[in-house]
Amino acid sequence: MAFTVLSLSQVVHSFNMRSDKSLFKIGPFGNKKLNIAATFSFVMVALVLFTPINKLFELILLPWYMYLIALGLILVPLVILEIHKLIANRNK
Repeated sequence: MAFTVLSLSQVVHSFNMRSDKSLFKIGPFGNKKLNIAATFSFVMVALVLFTPINKLFELILLPWYMYLIALGLILVPLVILEIHKLIANRNK
């Protein structure tokens, strides 16, 4: 679970670091190269998690609900930075 959260939270966070404006105002898919890199990263993580390659990394398949928990944790940096941007832009 730690591998999943740490690797994918950084990918999600990269979308939010593009601008001082809210990700929801600028849109998440405006940067084609970032989209390609993020897609590649998601695919690579999925390969490590869900194929026999996971044995090399000493990973196991988690129950489905733990992936939902991981998804929530992956989105934490996004939520925190969006709140920070909201407060910072309000104070300007």
